[in-house]
Amino acid sequence: MKLSIKTKIIIWFTVFFALMTFAIILFLNSISGTVVLSEVEENIREVTAETVQYLMILPEGPFYVYDIEDLEEDEEDYLEELEPFQYYVDNVAFVIYENGDLAYGQLPSRLTEVPDIAIQSIEYVPLETEKFIIYDVSIDSTHVLRAIQNITTSENAVSGVINQLLLITPLIILIAGLGGYLIMKTSFGPIKKLYETAEGIKNQQDYSMRVPVRKTKDEIYHLADMMNQMLESIEVSFEREKQFTSNISHELRTPLSVLRAQLEYLETKLS
Repeated sequence: MKLSIKTKIIIWFTVFFALMTFAIILFLNSISGTVVLSEVEENIREVTAETVQYLMILPEGPFYVYDIEDLEEDEEDYLEELEPFQYYVDNVAFVIYENGDLAYGQLPSRLTEVPDIAIQSIEYVPLETEKFIIYDVSIDSTHVLRAIQNITTSENAVSGVINQLLLITPLIILIAGLGGYLIMKTSFGPIKKLYETAEGIKNQQDYSMRVPVRKTKDEIYHLADMMNQMLESIEVSFEREKQFTSNISHELRTPLSVLRAQLEYLETKLS
């Protein structure tokens, strides 16, 4: 089956858009894991750095100490105004080790085994259904702050977005195809008028017919305008030919009539 130019353009546009969309989704899927890990690592480093900046381990436990001089001057009164340590900040859970042993906080229940302390080092702990990231920083000579973040939620969120894109991609392609069809239909409308006008002139021999011209002066407008100018020239030529034929007929009619009359007269004389 021979396809029209309009159909070929629509098919090509739709297929190209679909391939481009799926290529983008595949690219996003391929880099999503790296991007998520990079974002999580940056987040856990920033949150831990902000947390450990004012963290101090006192005999009463971990507190945020913003002014060490006030603490040294009046320790008992100042302790009442200290801010207790937060064990969970921005999706990051904290525990504190003292001389290698867990002293404050509680590890997530799923983490039955954790790696040894490694200062300023990122460690990954993959489980069957979850994955954790661990980051250790020193508080003082004996205490270490361990930051723990579950990155499964972040990975699932990104996977969810990609899955949603895959679900709505057919709808997007359909809308793009319909949009392309409407554009092609509007653009090729004047060309159809050109064909209909040419067919009408052929069937009716009416050179006074003209192609409707759109207001938008695009390529189709110039083509239709040029065809109308050509039809006008042809119509003028035919009118001149008809006028010339009419004049010749009028000029020859009288002499021929006289010649015919004389021939008829001679015929009657000879007979």
